[in-house]
Amino acid sequence: MEPAQHRTDKEYIFHELTRSVCPSCLKLIDAKIVITRDNRVKMLKRCPEHGSFEVLLSSDAGHYCDTLTYNKPGSIPFHLSTSVSKGCPHDCGICPDHEQHTCLALMEITGRCNMKCPICYADSGADSGSVSGADSGTGKDISLEQAQKMLDSYTKAEGKPEVLQISGGEPTLHPQLHEILDMYRNSGLKAFLINTNGVRISREEAFVKSLAGYGSELEIYLQFDSLSRDVGLKLRGQDVSELRIQALDNLEKHGILANLVVTLVKGINEHEIGPVINEAVKRPNVTGIVFQLITGVGRAVSFRQDMSDRLTVPDVLGRIEHQTAGMFRRDDFIPLPCPHPSCCSLTYAFVTGDKKKTVKPVTRYIDVRKYLDYFKNTICIDARDILNEALYHSVDRLWSASASLRLTEVLKDFSRCCGIKFKATGESDPLKQIPGKPLRILIKPFMDAYNYDLKRAKKCCIHVLTGDGRLVPFCNYNIFHRGG
Repeated sequence: MEPAQHRTDKEYIFHELTRSVCPSCLKLIDAKIVITRDNRVKMLKRCPEHGSFEVLLSSDAGHYCDTLTYNKPGSIPFHLSTSVSKGCPHDCGICPDHEQHTCLALMEITGRCNMKCPICYADSGADSGSVSGADSGTGKDISLEQAQKMLDSYTKAEGKPEVLQISGGEPTLHPQLHEILDMYRNSGLKAFLINTNGVRISREEAFVKSLAGYGSELEIYLQFDSLSRDVGLKLRGQDVSELRIQALDNLEKHGILANLVVTLVKGINEHEIGPVINEAVKRPNVTGIVFQLITGVGRAVSFRQDMSDRLTVPDVLGRIEHQTAGMFRRDDFIPLPCPHPSCCSLTYAFVTGDKKKTVKPVTRYIDVRKYLDYFKNTICIDARDILNEALYHSVDRLWSASASLRLTEVLKDFSRCCGIKFKATGESDPLKQIPGKPLRILIKPFMDAYNYDLKRAKKCCIHVLTGDGRLVPFCNYNIFHRGG
């Protein structure tokens, strides 16, 4: 008699199939997304030439699956710059097969930088880095003519865009930065955001004063990975702790709004999430924090990570709750529905203007999830209830990648959700019309060749403007198109 045979179950539940790329050759390959027995979500893929890869997508399968319910229909841009030829991700521009318009465009105005960070995704530096659209020769700076051409492309695609992000390299090094900002202001843009390492802002107060002349239209996105010396040495190649604080002091002195941009690396600086949030709360001019999970592109490719145990969004949420002692909780953060919902989670909070600086997330005022439930009904409220209808539209606009707290209408939406009065005082700065300040915290897990998911790329709404007039999804640009 033959012994009884027993089946062996797999170590995971097959969740879905997507397309990814081989991290070695960037060839498009199938990828399985699976849920493991220990409640994690992983991507499993195999390249015929370079073998198998296992990548952690989420440390919490429940959070991952819940996130996917926050989705909304994409919007079609007014103009498409490319046609479908080779297929995604090689037709970027935007092509007719892309699933979302541009919520936020990013323009790189220089490839030069006064630092050489080991984790720079753009591979910028004094002797390295180039930028799409730069004049022939150095390949470092775009001209005013090129900046106008790229802005025209943005306008052609979006009609009347309100927000533009300026990046590099280090954009404050561009010799015609002010002329470019004047161009943007005259074009009708209501808010322009400058990504910066803060070196010039910390050292040249006259330069900061000149930026203050742009008033409520300008926001600074300040690199701010840590408050400690050691983290700066590891991530930026030098001690930048005092530099960052001086930059914040100068911005505060001249009334310029700042967002703190933190690149999180497991085992290096995730223990400083709470201290960075506390710094943002106490600073009157800091209205946002962006926690970016390190992505393996540019020089960061050589920054070794264990891809089967990398930092993921639920890890960050847990650390936020623990390190702020519940000031912010995991359930305060809700996915952004305009891109793929795995691409971003965020929350808003009202910080009182008194000495106590009391923090109350918007989710404690209203049930945000109720107003973002696109699956039950596009209009999930009683249309006869004017207050609910107003809240529905306010939440919808706040949970958008194009929402800038420099825009009066966005602040009105925020005030409505928090139940605070927005006083039309005639001030040019809309923030002076509420009795405190808003604070937005955003968690952004950008993709690299390891965790690349074609579904996410196809609904990306943050696009890089290129010199030939295209708008390329951010992660696609960094993986496939930068320098090409």
